[in-house]
Amino acid sequence: MSRQNTVPNSDNPTENVSALIPIWDMFNHRSGRLSTEFVKSSNSCVCYADGDFAAEDQVFIFYGVRTNADFLVHNGFVYPDNEHDAVKIRLGVSRSDPLYSLRHRLLQTLSLSALAEFFITPGPFPIDGKLLAFVRIFNMDQNGLDDTCHVLQFNNAVSVISCLSETLKDWIQMEENLCLNLTLVDGTLDPALETKCWEFLQVRINLLIKQYPTPSENVDNLSKFQQLAHTQIQLELDILKNALEYVKQHLDIMLKS
Repeated sequence: MSRQNTVPNSDNPTENVSALIPIWDMFNHRSGRLSTEFVKSSNSCVCYADGDFAAEDQVFIFYGVRTNADFLVHNGFVYPDNEHDAVKIRLGVSRSDPLYSLRHRLLQTLSLSALAEFFITPGPFPIDGKLLAFVRIFNMDQNGLDDTCHVLQFNNAVSVISCLSETLKDWIQMEENLCLNLTLVDGTLDPALETKCWEFLQVRINLLIKQYPTPSENVDNLSKFQQLAHTQIQLELDILKNALEYVKQHLDIMLKS
C-alpha cells in the first residue's frame, strides 16, 4: 500500500472509498506482504511493522504487488529486487482470421479473450501457462483446432446427463480441465505445433527487445530522472533476455527431438 488506502464509507459502510493517509508517505517500500488494514472496532486504519525497528531506523512497508513500471509511474522510483516485476506482451487473434471462431471458442474455455495482455516475468519460469495456451491456440492449424474442439464436444455430450444437476461453474470447470494440457510446458502436444509456438515466442520477444533504445554509455552524466528511466529499461531488458534464453532452450529441445 501507499498513502491511498481503501476504507469503509462513513455514510454507507457497505461501500468502500479511497482515503489519503499522508503519514504513509514517510514509509519507503521493500519486499514483503501487505500489512495495512482497516479495524472496524476502533474505526481506524492500522499498519503493522514487518520487523523490529530501533529508534531512528527507517521504517519500510510493502506497497503491494506492482511492476517496476507501475512504481516508476505512480511512485517515482524503481526497485531492482522486485520479485513481482514483469514486462507486458499483448497478443491478439484478428477477426479476419478464417479460423477466428474456433480459436475464440478455445480461448473462451480458458477464460482468455481474443485480445489479451500477458506478463513475462523474471526467474526460471518467465512464460506462464496462460501465455503458452494462447500461443498454442494462435498457432494451431485447422486440424488441431478441430481435434481439440471435437474432444470438448464429445466429452460434453457423454457427460451431459450427469452434468444436468451440476452448476454452470462445474460445467465450465470441466471444460477448463480438458484444456489444461494447453497450459503445461511439457504438455503432450504435436511436436510440429510445439516447435512453431516456441519459434513464435522467440520472434515476439526479439521484437520487444528491438523496441528499446540503445543503453547510454555515460550513465553518470544523466539526470536523476534519466537514470531512473535507464534503470527501468535495463531491468525490463534483463527480463526479456532471460525469457529469450528460456525460449531458446525449449526450442533447442524440440529441434533435437
